[in-house]
Amino acid sequence: MDKIGPSTTQKLVPMSLLILSGISIQIGSVFGVKAILISNGFYVSFLRSLFAFPVIFLVLLLQKKSFRGINYKLAFLVGVAISLLNTSYNLAISHISLGDTMGIQYTGAIVVSSIGARSKKEYIWIVLALLGVLAITRPGSDHVEFIGLFFAILAAISFGIYITVAKRIAVLNNRMQTMSIALLCSALILVPSSYSLHSSLIDGQVLLFAFFMAIFTSVITAFIEITTLSKISTTVFGVLLGLYPVIAIGAGLLFLGQKPSLSEVIGILLVVVASIGGSLGRKVTPEMTPKNLS
Repeated sequence: MDKIGPSTTQKLVPMSLLILSGISIQIGSVFGVKAILISNGFYVSFLRSLFAFPVIFLVLLLQKKSFRGINYKLAFLVGVAISLLNTSYNLAISHISLGDTMGIQYTGAIVVSSIGARSKKEYIWIVLALLGVLAITRPGSDHVEFIGLFFAILAAISFGIYITVAKRIAVLNNRMQTMSIALLCSALILVPSSYSLHSSLIDGQVLLFAFFMAIFTSVITAFIEITTLSKISTTVFGVLLGLYPVIAIGAGLLFLGQKPSLSEVIGILLVVVASIGGSLGRKVTPEMTPKNLS
């Protein structure tokens, strides 16, 4: 019986971590839905960033990481992007299913990755993704609410902006320190809207649900993805991110009783195929590899 070599292990571990990250995001989203149902998306987004910052900050302090030399302007820009992304995502999942929201949101990543498309094949993946979104949404009173669709599209745009801005953090040695400050900026940005829209700031149930959402969707995923990006190429990373909508459907079905329709399943699969095809079809240049970003 052949032994599994180090190279095989090196491939399996990062992939398993990213799948774990996708599961973590959806578990956190389940807590988010529960919090939003008794509160609102703005307040939950505020709490998510507010709780995530001190947890990551404490972990970094325990690791004796230095907070000197942080690019605060970049941290603020990422904080703005996080505010837009988290708020639009939370508002979307309060109206439509996790699978629909994640499927639509993921198109933001596809668009960003396809901006530099140089061949007809790459444009085919973009069209395929858009057809997938059309199959997912099929807006109407008997399917996806228009308001939920609007926020999901806004989440997709925000996701694209976030990826574009956050790429600049990847080249920093203190990227997690910068990300923690970005989360603090996000919380401060959302203070006015969250305060004005929430009648009671001290609601134990909302605080508890939002805390777990922060742990699963911001803290755990941040550390997992940063670690994984140092071990695998951006191509493999993009392929695995395409599985997030599928994980979202599973989480919605298992924890929230959100049964996907046939058109939703077909749409999600089209988005996944488009993401995989688009990622595999792109050449990974030396500057794109995580090894050169650390």
